[in-house]
Amino acid sequence: MNWLKEEGFGGIMIWSVDMDDFRGTCGAGKYPLIKAMKKELLSYSVKLEYDGPYETGVRSGKYTTKD
Repeated sequence: MNWLKEEGFGGIMIWSVDMDDFRGTCGAGKYPLIKAMKKELLSYSVKLEYDGPYETGVRSGKYTTKD
């Protein structure tokens, strides 16, 4: 999770969760892997870096861009 945050990824994709503990038999409650990932990402946000084109000052409520 630290690497994901350091690289600025916008989220994660879980390919297979069949190794997670769905019954809670390991002593950490149900779904410990999924819960750990969710906990780490709850307060995580990505700083967006955008080099244009930028919005114009149109106040019609519609978004436009400069050429």
